[in-house]
Amino acid sequence: MNKSGIVWGLLLASLIAAADVPPPVIRSDISASQVMPGQHFALTMTVLVPTWMTEPAAFPDVDLANTMVRRPPEAQYSTSERIGGETWAGVVREYEISPLASGRLSIPAYSIAVTYAHPDTREPVSTTSQSESFVVDVARPPGTERLVPFIAATSLVLEQRIEGDNSALEPGDAFKRHVTAAIEGSTPYVLPDLIEPLGVTGLSEYPAEPVVSSVDSATGVTGERHESVTYVAATAGRAHAPSISITWYNLETRAVETVQVPGFDIAARGAGFSRATDRSVVTIGIAAATALLVIVVIRRRIAEPVAEWRARRSANYEASELHAYRMLRAAIKKQHLGDVITAMSRWDACVPPTSGSGEDGLAATLGAFKAAHYGGRQAPAADWTTLAVWSKAARRERHKASSGLPASAGDLPPLNPD
Repeated sequence: MNKSGIVWGLLLASLIAAADVPPPVIRSDISASQVMPGQHFALTMTVLVPTWMTEPAAFPDVDLANTMVRRPPEAQYSTSERIGGETWAGVVREYEISPLASGRLSIPAYSIAVTYAHPDTREPVSTTSQSESFVVDVARPPGTERLVPFIAATSLVLEQRIEGDNSALEPGDAFKRHVTAAIEGSTPYVLPDLIEPLGVTGLSEYPAEPVVSSVDSATGVTGERHESVTYVAATAGRAHAPSISITWYNLETRAVETVQVPGFDIAARGAGFSRATDRSVVTIGIAAATALLVIVVIRRRIAEPVAEWRARRSANYEASELHAYRMLRAAIKKQHLGDVITAMSRWDACVPPTSGSGEDGLAATLGAFKAAHYGGRQAPAADWTTLAVWSKAARRERHKASSGLPASAGDLPPLNPD
């Protein structure tokens, strides 16, 4: 017999042997055909073979739209069953599926690759089988149509903690608001955003990244969502942080309930810097200088020129851009972020910011300091020398803009700031 005949003989023998091998038994099931959004149900796949598996069964990765799929603890375990008088060995895989939206959830048939020993030859036999497909109805209970988002759970607790004093802030001071929502009987990923931006002028906000965690317990999935925001007062003023509430459906009482934490007032005292305020300072200064001039004329006529010159010079200097800029430089030299924020507000009121590399560098560097100090996040590399360099470059650009000269895009800050 030639070689081709031998090959064809072996192939035919293997096909005959494979035809005599009992195929694997594939079973799949779901624990519920109707659930609420956020509630989970189990999808179970079981594979049984007449001997043993020579390789682990290749179960599918279940990925469905608008759902969260997870594997619970001990999601895969061995099993056995008597079939036709023989003991078949197998393995079970479980998936926990939590639909996040109402509607009909279609679970398609999945392919499962199985390799097991031939009952007679003990040679590996590989095959691929299909699981069943299912449809699950995801629906809200009556009376909850207006709940957005819809949250169904056995327990929901909302807690708040204020770190720092929010009622007696000075410009540059900060405090932090912490809010935590703890849920039982549902995934924490259905919880909404907790702290909304205030959008108050003169009050900077630095939110930290939300932290969402879940754990498995004897009663099911529990978890929490934690958010925090650092607030920094830039100027004097008042604001109100509103209360935070979540309306949810209690699975135990079968009723809609609401949890809430109270709002609070925010107050910052001190000089609030704006252009109108600085013009008032100039007006008051001039009025004071005029009154002083009258007194000097009456009492010291000889000192009139000197007194007038001193009064005007003092008032003009206090309201000048040079004085505001020197305050900013002094604050940078002291490396005190609160004083820098205050001085920056006064300087901006004297001469408005313009466009240019210096302004961009100053804003970026100061923003990096704020983020690192108040936001609890890693800031880009920045130091006080860099802040001083960019402040000088920004001042040069502002002078050019106020004089009507174009600020060159190629201007670079000096290597040695004043």
